[in-house]
Amino acid sequence: MTVKIKNLDGETIHTLEDPSDLRGADLRGANFKDANLSGANLRGTNLSGANLQGVSLVGADLWGANLENANLSGADLEGAWLREADLRDANLESTCLWDANLENANLSGADLRGADLEDTNLENANLSGADLQGIGLTKEALKERGAIFNDETVFNDDATTSETCPHCGQDMPDSEALRASAASKLTPAERAALGL
Repeated sequence: MTVKIKNLDGETIHTLEDPSDLRGADLRGANFKDANLSGANLRGTNLSGANLQGVSLVGADLWGANLENANLSGADLEGAWLREADLRDANLESTCLWDANLENANLSGADLRGADLEDTNLENANLSGADLQGIGLTKEALKERGAIFNDETVFNDDATTSETCPHCGQDMPDSEALRASAASKLTPAERAALGL
């Protein structure tokens, strides 16, 4: 089966004979929105700037993959291998990372608001400058897991969970609480301009 990978403009950028084995492929800016790539071998693949919104990557091998600036919002990465992956400035908002391996991954500047990090291996994961609001884990819990963060990392240690992850069934942060937390950081003029 031959699969054509298209970029966000709809242009074919890569043709694959075996879509389950994408090792080392250059898929920068590819559009995989809502695709099922569960179990795929994406080891060392360049997916920088790719649209992976809502994609299923359950059990996928993304060891050493480049996902810098990729949009993984709402994706299901349950049990995925992301060791040594580059996730700098990636959008992982509301992503299911339950039981994923992020050991030595670089998530600096990533948006992880509302992500499910239950049982996720964060040993030496770089969370410097990442937005961790609503993940349901405190700084202390992240330290215990071996995660690395700095003064620019955004926490919300009082996050509550009330919704369920549509992918893995885990409890997720209350989206209203996330919005309220984000709105509290705006100036009165900015809140008024946004009608908040």
